[in-house]
Amino acid sequence: MPTITTTVACPIHDSFRVQQVAGMFDVPLADRATERFEVDVPGTDEEWRIGLIVGPSGSGKSTVARHAFKSQVYESAEWPADRAVVDGIPATSWPRAMLDCASVVRDGYGKMITRAEQSDLFDMNALVAAMERAPRHRGAARIRRARAELHPASSWSKSDLEDAMLRLCQRLDLAGPVCNAMVEGFEVDFLWLEHRLVAEADGWGFHKTRSAFQRDRTRDRALQLAGYRVLRFAYADVEYRPELVAADLRRALR
Repeated sequence: MPTITTTVACPIHDSFRVQQVAGMFDVPLADRATERFEVDVPGTDEEWRIGLIVGPSGSGKSTVARHAFKSQVYESAEWPADRAVVDGIPATSWPRAMLDCASVVRDGYGKMITRAEQSDLFDMNALVAAMERAPRHRGAARIRRARAELHPASSWSKSDLEDAMLRLCQRLDLAGPVCNAMVEGFEVDFLWLEHRLVAEADGWGFHKTRSAFQRDRTRDRALQLAGYRVLRFAYADVEYRPELVAADLRRALR
């Protein structure tokens, strides 16, 4: 049985995180990290078909196998989507970190999503993908509930929304609005010209970007300076909470 000796080395990134971890574990820092492995393994000329190298994480199993058997070692080429390496330190991706936090924090994950949305790094699609990869994760159900409360999904089209608003006004015996009217150079969703009232219905998919945020406020300022009142509703308000929309419209159209 031959003895395999191999040495591996990698550079150490000089960063705040690295220094912080080194200080926590009282590990001296150097330019490179070096490790030497020496192990007895069966030769390829011996009678065996499948080899299994066992040992704790970080003990050099993969390093020794690659050195001894090269291309005969089976390795998965796909990098896990929820793992990352930051400054040479293995780390969990932020969508997986949010899942893990939601599994241990009983309350407050709605606020966690809200704060994450305020950062430039947040991506709801990435979080949804992480939940799909781990559908039985305890945190997935809590994140789904919080997301549904914050941003209820709506499959309505613009015409569906217009029909719903017109039916709502008819049911309440309120004056019906003009849909898609031009006011002060802007197309508005609903206009009650006699009351100088504008209502806008916003879908999350079209109003979550920085440019849309700025555009909506530019429009609102122009309309308000021209003497119009502006009410903004989410699509989900009209679909799931019509009684709240009705109460606001009653007060505005008095």
